[in-house]
Amino acid sequence: MRPTKVVGAALLVLSGAIFVYYTLWTIITPFLESDNPIQRLFPPREYAIILPVFAGVTLMGLVAMLYGYLMIKESFRKRDKAKQK
Repeated sequence: MRPTKVVGAALLVLSGAIFVYYTLWTIITPFLESDNPIQRLFPPREYAIILPVFAGVTLMGLVAMLYGYLMIKESFRKRDKAKQK
């Protein structure tokens, strides 16, 4: 198996595990009693909203920074190309 397939398979398993954990956390735990031992496996439910929002805002910020970097790089490339003419 090629290394890229191994990494892809590992990421697929990881994302599947995160999806199952988050689904159990947000859908199943509200129906359990607060003193149930399963509740100790999960953080407080407030974080079920806070963490994805934080991750989404962070991801959008990184994408915006990458886009800005690429736009600046392209403008420098065009400027240098125009100077050569």
